[in-house]
Parts: sequence; structure tokens; C-alpha cells
Amino acid sequence: MSEGACIERTVICDKCQASVEYSCLPSASNDALRSDYAPSAVEVTRARAFIKEGKEMLKLYDRELERIRGVQEKLETDRASLQQRIEEHTAMISPLRRIPAEVMQRIFSLVCLPEGEEEMLALALRIQSEIRAPAYQISLTSSHWRNIVLNYPLLWRSFSLDLLMPWKTGMDPKAIVAIYLKNAGTSPLKIVITDSGKNHWDGNIDYKATFDTGMAVFRMLLAHADQFGELIFLDVSGSILLKRITGTPNINFPLLHTFYAGVDMEDVPFESTLWFWRAIGAAPRLKHLQGPLVVPEVDTMPYNQLTSLDDLYDDDHPRLLRVIPKCRNLERLSFRWSPPSDENVAPIPCELKCLRELSIRSTTPEFCRGVLNNFHAPNLTSMSLSALFQMPHEISQSFLSTLRRFSDTLRDFTLNIVNIYPNDTSMTDILAALPNLSYFSALLSGGGDEQEKASPCISHLLASLTIPSDPSPGQVVAPKLTKLFLHENNTSVDSDVIDRLLTMLESRSQSTLASSEMGSRVATLHEVEFTYWKPRTGWERSLPDLVTPGDYERIRALEADGTTCTLEERWEFDGVGI
Repeated sequence: MSEGACIERTVICDKCQASVEYSCLPSASNDALRSDYAPSAVEVTRARAFIKEGKEMLKLYDRELERIRGVQEKLETDRASLQQRIEEHTAMISPLRRIPAEVMQRIFSLVCLPEGEEEMLALALRIQSEIRAPAYQISLTSSHWRNIVLNYPLLWRSFSLDLLMPWKTGMDPKAIVAIYLKNAGTSPLKIVITDSGKNHWDGNIDYKATFDTGMAVFRMLLAHADQFGELIFLDVSGSILLKRITGTPNINFPLLHTFYAGVDMEDVPFESTLWFWRAIGAAPRLKHLQGPLVVPEVDTMPYNQLTSLDDLYDDDHPRLLRVIPKCRNLERLSFRWSPPSDENVAPIPCELKCLRELSIRSTTPEFCRGVLNNFHAPNLTSMSLSALFQMPHEISQSFLSTLRRFSDTLRDFTLNIVNIYPNDTSMTDILAALPNLSYFSALLSGGGDEQEKASPCISHLLASLTIPSDPSPGQVVAPKLTKLFLHENNTSVDSDVIDRLLTMLESRSQSTLASSEMGSRVATLHEVEFTYWKPRTGWERSLPDLVTPGDYERIRALEADGTTCTLEERWEFDGVGI
């Protein structure tokens, strides 16, 4: 060992105490390095020996570091591999993985079709202001989820296309449509076509470019017309059906069962679109027609095979009445009937033996009466009438006489007259005219401060429905009623009305009827809902002021006895409840 040197030792293994040792000279002082000090011959010899030995030790350190780095890299690699395997097996035993595929499919359907499959606009792929493709996004999450969604055609078979395509979507719409068509397999397709730019065409180049892209996607879909189960046009121009634009005149609709005919044929050459209308008319399974009547020039609808007409309307009211009798197999009919007061429309006798559900939207109940008097529907069980304009306060005797024609079979009746102020006895008179009703729903206007007393029509109805302790024969109104829904707009309801409601319910509850002789003659009223809108005069709710703690006790007792009572208060603001 050189004079003045010391032993430096580096332990490289704490377990076996393996180490690296070398003799090391003290560090040269800063003063010596900065001065012109010249080392002696002995110091030079000693330094050279240290330098030589030190370089050999550096090589030893380098080799050891390289070995340690290799060990570290191996440890890191092995750790990463172990971590991955832990994650894989953790995922393998995850509770989520043990959820049955059928349950996962249901969950995915709630994500992809939150409105429910039966809704008109419940659609798996939406190409509108943006592209919404939830099933496709789910398929990118994992192979397990991908296998689930790929084996569930429901998530791929419905399409909504706005012909005014978004110009920059981030996705290729044709590519995404191709993916959905492939994954839908042979399932019936639901197609909804809209055009948000239909009324804004001004020769704009950007509009034309996006419209051309939208039409390219429409042609892709139309090539699968043999799979269409539902085809819905929502206010689109008939020009999209021109041969020169569509280019696919040879199609058929063997599976089509529902068609919504919202096609504007104004200024469209009829002849060049007949290929489409004839294909619709030849659809062997078409049962449900919705929306406006098709213009006569292209009307090839197979009315004789239809089972439902929904939301039917036409400005030509006589034509509307001529079309309905053609549908002899109708089970459901819903139409708008609002001819101008100066238009002389003679109702046509109409026999619809299969009809079970009827809904009419008109201006007044009297307009509805004029049509109903000419309907012969011996199996009608459900009727809904909506009157949109104001009229006198009373329901006429002639209207009640018309309702009596359907009293034997009618079980459900809905009356929407929120713009009419009915008199005290109006609703009671209707129930008396329809004694076999099990469901009654009335949407009324309360008149607010214009009435001298609180909710006179509602009050009279509740009093009439209340069964006295010793009723005389024929005194019970609506003996088969099990569900009652009342809504009053601009109401002046007070606590007395709430008390009348609960008293009526108690008289028709299961326990009360069972303890009297009325149990065999009157049905238990199982469900009642009373909602009302009040004029917005402040932010304070008045329901707590109307319903006392004792009232809540009565409501809970009714629920325990099998009768559900719902009270709901809303503010009215610009005609909308909030």
C-alpha cells in the first residue's frame, strides 16, 4: 500500500458482504491544485501507482455496474410480466366478467337505445349534427365486450340519417354505416330519414356537398331495402326519390311493416318517383301507416291490409274521410280532424268492425261528434279525444248522446280539453254516459281566478264518484272504474278539493267496499293521479299548505289498502308546466 493511502471498500451484496476494495490516496487539496506546487519524485511515483491501480478498479466497477444493470433490467421485465399476469387474472375473476352475456346485452341496449327500442326515434346509429355510434365505441373497449355487442344485432340495426350531413364529423359516415349494416346481419332494419336543410336550400356549395354525402349514405341504406322493417321519412323532400338522384329504382320491401310518409311532394315530378311508391304499395307485410296522407298522384298505399293509421292528417278533409273506410281491418286509428268552419264536409258512414283504439284531435268536441256519429265500431274499447280551441263551458247533450253509442264496449276514455272551461257537471255527465269505463283520464282547464269557487268541475266529479253509505239503485257513477287520472290547468284548487279526493278514494277502497254490500257491485279504485298547474305568482309551492299531515296519513293508509294516490303540483309558465 502506498504511503498515505487508505483502503476504500464498496459492499455490493448486503447478504454475503461481497465487496470491491482498493487503496486510495487522499484528495489533492484545492490550494495545491491552484498553486504552482511541484510534487516530489516520491509523490509522483505514488500518484502514478494509484492512477494505474485506479483505472483497473474503474474497469471492475464498470463490469459490476453492467452486471447490476442487467439484473435490474431482468427484474423490471419480470416485474412487468408479473404485473400483466396479475391484471389478466384479476380481470378473469372480476365480478363484471361473471355477469351473464344476456344481462350485459341489456345494459348495452340501455346505453345504445336509452329511449327503448319501441320508440320511433330509438336508434342505434345517429348521423346528424354529429355521429353517435355507441355500439361501435363499446366494441373498441375490449374483446369480451366486442364479442357481446357483435352478437346482439339489436344494437346495430337502426339508423337515423340527416341528409344535411355534418361536413366535418371525425368519422367516415359511409364506413361507419357499412360496419353497422354488417353487424346487423339479416335483422330487420329501422331507418329514419330527415333533412334539416330542406327549407334552407339557396344553392350554397357547402350545403350541396354535405347533401351529396348524405344522399350517398341514403343510397347505401336503400340497397338493403329488402331488410327494411320500418321506414320513416320526417319532412323530407320527395326529390330524394327521383330516379336521377337515387339511381336504384328496382327495389322491394318484403319485410316492411311500418311506414311514416312525411314526404313533401310539392314541385316534385310524380312520375319519376312512382318506382318508390309502387314498391311501398306492394309491400306484403305493411300494416302500420303513419303521418300525412300521400298525395293522390302517388297514393298506392295498400289500405285494405293496414291494421293501424297513426297521426293521419290531410288538408283535403273529404279525402281523409274517403280513405278511412278503405281500411276495413283497422285495429287502431289516430287522426287529426280540423276542417275550417266554412268548409262543408259531409261525414261518410264508416264501418270498422276490427277497430279497438280510436284517437281524434280536433278543434272542438262538436267537430269530433260529427265524425263519431258516422263511425260504426262495435268492438271499440279505447277512445281519446283532444279539442284544441276554446268553446262554451258546457259539454253538449248531443256530444253525450254520441258517446253513449260506444258505452257497451268502451273501457278506456281520455279527454284533453285544456283550452276549455267545462261547467260543474261536465265530467260527471261523461262518466254517467260511459258506465263501463275502467280507465278515465281528463286534462282540463281550471279557469283560475275566473271561477267563483275552487275547481268546480273537479269538485263535482269527486263528489259524484264518492259512494254514499247507503246508495240508492243507479246512484253509483262509474262502478267499474279502477284508474282515474285528472289534470287541471290554471287551477284554483284548495284544501277542500284534496279532502274530497281522499274521501272519494276511501269510499272506493278495497276495505270499505268489502265491509259493505257494494263490494260485488263496485270495483276497487286502485290508482288515482291528480296533477295541476298553478299560475306562477311566486316561487313558493302551495302543496304543503293544501295537504295536511293528516292527509298524508290517509294517503299512506290507502296505499296499504291497495290504492295508490299521487298528488303533483307544478307551476305554469308560458303554457308549460315545470
